[in-house]
Amino acid sequence: MLAVSTDSLNDLQEMATENDVSEIPLLSDADASVSWAYGVLGKGMHSDKPGHTFVLVDPQGVIQWRRDYSEMYVPNDDILEAVRDALGRADRIRVMTDP
Repeated sequence: MLAVSTDSLNDLQEMATENDVSEIPLLSDADASVSWAYGVLGKGMHSDKPGHTFVLVDPQGVIQWRRDYSEMYVPNDDILEAVRDALGRADRIRVMTDP
């Protein structure tokens, strides 16, 4: 799992520190090249910014699942259920969630 944001590296580091984000790698996509490559620009409130998009890419680099959310907060269970369904092997997936 990797979080991609068009925020600058400094802004991402500040956000990670403030929110105690340490388990998920963060990628600063300040030039939006990754967001452009995955076609997520304009999916949110701004035409030049990505929305809240989740993409499941398999080891061969093929997108197996993708969903764009307009909400600022997406419940973990919604994403986990969709990813499990996309993978078709829910009994073999282990995820870490808050107790």
